[in-house]
Amino acid sequence: SAERATHRNGHRTKTVSTTSGDVEVKIPKLRSGSFFPSLLERRRRIDKALHAVVMEAYVHGVSTRSVDDLVNALGVSSGISKSEVSRICAGLDTEIAAFRERPLTHTEFPYVFADATFCKVRVGAHVVSQALVVATGVSLDGTREVLGTAVGDSESFEFWREF
Repeated sequence: SAERATHRNGHRTKTVSTTSGDVEVKIPKLRSGSFFPSLLERRRRIDKALHAVVMEAYVHGVSTRSVDDLVNALGVSSGISKSEVSRICAGLDTEIAAFRERPLTHTEFPYVFADATFCKVRVGAHVVSQALVVATGVSLDGTREVLGTAVGDSESFEFWREF
């Protein structure tokens, strides 16, 4: 028809790793212009759900090499390299930085609660107990929001004052 903008010229395959295993997707090639499905992201072979699984495993202390075993157990035969795991988890650092630097001027917090709990964390080659401090604000309408967190060796006066 006269409204037709372009013609298809075959397809190319792309392997996308999902939590259900590897999926082969055929992406149409066009004679003019380009087409990329909105379901997929450019230059990413891992879908968002598997991305989240990798990040969650990393946060829970699973080594980057062990993440490959986890991904294989999920049915992704192509696996994932330790450098890919590191690249994915580098995104966590930017998200944490954005959380810490976000403005808190969107509402008032008449009530602020601060508490600490001790958790086992790996510091170098040793597992030690450290204090995790969390400040939670309660707004006028009763909604709660985490205002900030910090990790320290103890609940000393200096640590609380710095927090």
